[in-house]
Amino acid sequence: MRRPSPAIIGSIALHAGVVALALVSWPRKEPRPLPSSVPVSIVSDMVIAAAPADNPQPEPSPDDGATAPVESPPE
Repeated sequence: MRRPSPAIIGSIALHAGVVALALVSWPRKEPRPLPSSVPVSIVSDMVIAAAPADNPQPEPSPDDGATAPVESPPE
């Protein structure tokens, strides 16, 4: 039987080391406690009106964007 090459021996040793590290149980820290919170509902008698829409056109354009004329680029 032939003697295994050093590359095969190194590969086996490396894989055995990876498997050994995977089987080691590392100590785990306790998770930090989350601060307790309470949901709050804000109740108010004040009514705030919404701001007007930021629309530059006074009314929507009737032209469809797909059929709008397109300028050809200068050659």
